[in-house]
Amino acid sequence: MYGKRRKGKKTIQSSRSKFDGIQFASQLEVFMYKALKEANIDFEYESEVFQLVEGFHFGNSSFERTATKPLR
Repeated sequence: MYGKRRKGKKTIQSSRSKFDGIQFASQLEVFMYKALKEANIDFEYESEVFQLVEGFHFGNSSFERTATKPLR
């Protein structure tokens, strides 16, 4: 499904789906899951998780400007 156009470009918005008790990020992933399963190809959906940067807490105050609110 295509979303709103921004600056002449289309954005694609995927919809989450649940199939066989697995939460998929898009209909394309469900389609491929079914195709691989039907072809009897062994696979695992999102079996590995990679953490690129460890999370952190910024203890100081931060000031951010938004389009609708003044600087706080």
